[in-house]
Amino acid sequence: MKLEEVENPIGLLLRIDGNAIGYVTLANIKKEDIPEIKKSFGNTKGIIIAIRNLSC
Repeated sequence: MKLEEVENPIGLLLRIDGNAIGYVTLANIKKEDIPEIKKSFGNTKGIIIAIRNLSC
């Protein structure tokens, strides 16, 4: 399996065996970032949204 990470202003773009997957963490984004996330990761196979690091 080949894994490549590409920095993105909103999160990471992961390429796993050529398939692009977006990765964002809720600790680093705001509601107004959602349109940019959709635009940045619109052509990916999916988006991983990490909820760790959230203070409850």
